[in-house]
Amino acid sequence: MKQVKPFREIQACDLTSRSLQDEIASRGYLLIRGLLPHDALSPLLGEITQVLYTAGWLLPDHDPFERIADAGAACGDPDPSFKRTCQEIFNLEAFHALPHQSALKQVMSMLVGERLLIHPKPIGRLIFPNCERLVVHAHQDYRFMDGDPECFTTWIPLHDCPVNVGPLQILEGSHHFGFQSHDQANIPVIPEGAALGGDWVGGQINAGDVLIFHSLTVHAAFVTVSNSPAEVGGEGREAAADNGRQCKLTVLVYGRVKSGIRKCFP
Repeated sequence: MKQVKPFREIQACDLTSRSLQDEIASRGYLLIRGLLPHDALSPLLGEITQVLYTAGWLLPDHDPFERIADAGAACGDPDPSFKRTCQEIFNLEAFHALPHQSALKQVMSMLVGERLLIHPKPIGRLIFPNCERLVVHAHQDYRFMDGDPECFTTWIPLHDCPVNVGPLQILEGSHHFGFQSHDQANIPVIPEGAALGGDWVGGQINAGDVLIFHSLTVHAAFVTVSNSPAEVGGEGREAAADNGRQCKLTVLVYGRVKSGIRKCFP
């Protein structure tokens, strides 16, 4: 695993509008520690776990809430079985309620103002460990959003994510270089080594933390490399990283509205 510098982070209790706006403007991101209460995340994690178990992604002879994956079920976009399961998660009411959580809305309003637009299509990130073909490579979210680039993604783990289970890494300052060229693949990515920016930063992101970044900020997932037991959040844990399943993230996009017009999205 390549070495990266640690995230720029701040405790939620120390956050101000000025500090949030300055960090996003200069670095393109900020990690806020301890913003969301665990009781805002645990029910959703439980519902997603049940969806994965019903879909056959988890080993049937284990407690579903251990989230031990069936390696033979590994799948990802654009596999039809993956799309079906993602759609079931997308249909969960609790999934759509998360971006409306009061602490999250308050912080995003500190960034973009009171006329806050919450994108109606959040994305669940469900990643099988040690599956190289499913790793999310470097890209900018603006490539998938278009419209006004002044919109922001929040990356929210539903359980603790040490580096060895594959959380997000950020190319600091990359938003200053505008939209960068992506390969036109099924999932467009920036060619390896071609992304413009400063240093790659990363680190453990825990349940309750929120990573906010600009739509032009280049980011990618770490590869899951651990072969030892690792806690994955709440009361769940991995028996071994090559068998564990990460019910990992919810990605939510926010922008600002002016004069009743949606600025972020065409």
